[in-house]
Amino acid sequence: MTVAYPLLPKSYRSLFPFKISVPSYIYPDHMITNVRHIGPFVDEIELLLFESHPDSLPGADDIKELVSVSHDMEIDYNVHLPIDIYLGSRDSAKRRQAVETLLSIFDLTSPLTPTAYTLHLEYDPPTWGEDDVMRWQENIQKSFQDLFSEGIAANHIAIETLAYPFAWIERILSEFPLFVCIDIGHLLKEGENPEKIFAFHEKNVMIMHLHGLDGNHDHQPLEMLSEYDWKTVLPILKRFLGVLCLEVFSFDYLKSSLDLLERRFFCR
Repeated sequence: MTVAYPLLPKSYRSLFPFKISVPSYIYPDHMITNVRHIGPFVDEIELLLFESHPDSLPGADDIKELVSVSHDMEIDYNVHLPIDIYLGSRDSAKRRQAVETLLSIFDLTSPLTPTAYTLHLEYDPPTWGEDDVMRWQENIQKSFQDLFSEGIAANHIAIETLAYPFAWIERILSEFPLFVCIDIGHLLKEGENPEKIFAFHEKNVMIMHLHGLDGNHDHQPLEMLSEYDWKTVLPILKRFLGVLCLEVFSFDYLKSSLDLLERRFFCR
């Protein structure tokens, strides 16, 4: 049975200096259904491949259809890689599994020619000692060496800001030509300064994520950002020319967030 989902009231394509991207889960339905309903109104779709299990990933036929939709709608994709893999794990078998998972996803999605692959470098040691962080960094470096030895291009990958200090990633960024994904919502939640991190990495920021906060709950509509937060966010957006993904996961959140972003950005 076909579900009649609501549509956005207007197109946001080419409205901002940056490209607007939204997740492939706005409606509680298949990824392709989401792309078909949201695609005409935005510049890009963020394909959410959060889980690495094969049953959670699109199949070859899905990829073919996504390619066709991309051509028909003249829309681009970026890919959010799984968050249940650990390139920095102490367990070498887990690290190898993570590398193999990424290799398979790059191969699967290559026909889509994504503009970027967003990657979480999850931190899983049981303690937070200096030696633990150093070993974690070294393990990530080894995993990236394995990954890139298979022909994967580092400059297609953007490392996302997470709950730990992003300074931990500086060592990895200095060795590999990786890009950065600044998740403004994550940084605000952790009490970090998005402007400081953006200024330091500005030339390397390929993609940014934006969403509101309700206490400790992120991925809320932009109405949940405070006036103080907007004073931080807007100057960053005024200088950004990459891809901005509104990482909210419902139609109502998306609709209100797009409307508010337009009004705030253009002071309407």
